[in-house]
Amino acid sequence: MPYEFSDDEAEKMWIFGNQIMIFSSALFVIGLFGVADIILTVLRAPFTFEIFFRLLAFLGTIGISILLIRPSDNFKKISVSEGRDISE
Repeated sequence: MPYEFSDDEAEKMWIFGNQIMIFSSALFVIGLFGVADIILTVLRAPFTFEIFFRLLAFLGTIGISILLIRPSDNFKKISVSEGRDISE
């Protein structure tokens, strides 16, 4: 039995999808600035384990931001679909 979200529920899904996208974009920008800072640090000082772990953390931040793009898009697709939002 298919279930269709009401207009109010669909609007909440759309807003939630946008919030995830904004959060994902912010994480991506933070990750890019962090990687750029590490590159500038390495140009001035030798590469250390601390810098390596910071690099891993910022690359992980970028990775998480990329992984959040698809759920954001899925929430938006659910909000605009008609007839079969949930199939069971």
